[in-house]
Amino acid sequence: LYYYLVVYGFATLGCFAVLAFIDQRSDGVMLADLKGLFRRNPAIAGFFALCLLTLAGIPPTAGFLAKFYVLKTGFEAGYYTLVIVALLVTILSAYYYLRIVSIMLADAPEDSQAVPLGWPSMILSLVCFAGIVYLSLNPASFISLLNHTLGGIDGSTVNAAQIGST
Repeated sequence: LYYYLVVYGFATLGCFAVLAFIDQRSDGVMLADLKGLFRRNPAIAGFFALCLLTLAGIPPTAGFLAKFYVLKTGFEAGYYTLVIVALLVTILSAYYYLRIVSIMLADAPEDSQAVPLGWPSMILSLVCFAGIVYLSLNPASFISLLNHTLGGIDGSTVNAAQIGST
């Protein structure tokens, strides 16, 4: 569960960092603002696509492995109905995430401007990008770190009080 939380934390923060890049007015970012983003700023669009694919749980991103671990744990615990519902919701959410990616791939409107880069959002984006790439390419070392420090991938730990009471 901790692996899932870290992966999805990076992906969610990354999505919000990109939206902060794009937000140039006080009423927020609309889907029309994302149209043609790959042509206007391929780096930001690529990073946003990576975050969305991670949230959707598309292989080979860390989001896939995180969802796999959570669903595997639920299945092994006997929560079959919950796992089936989670799979259906995952498929539904993937549609919406991929829809945003397809909008970014569309042609940019004639009056579109280049996306300016703000330093706070850029730093947050780079940190999130590095975290997602690291967790996607090398999940075993992070899971090993979690197992060593927290007692298991599911977060279960045994403390001295539990040992003394048995």
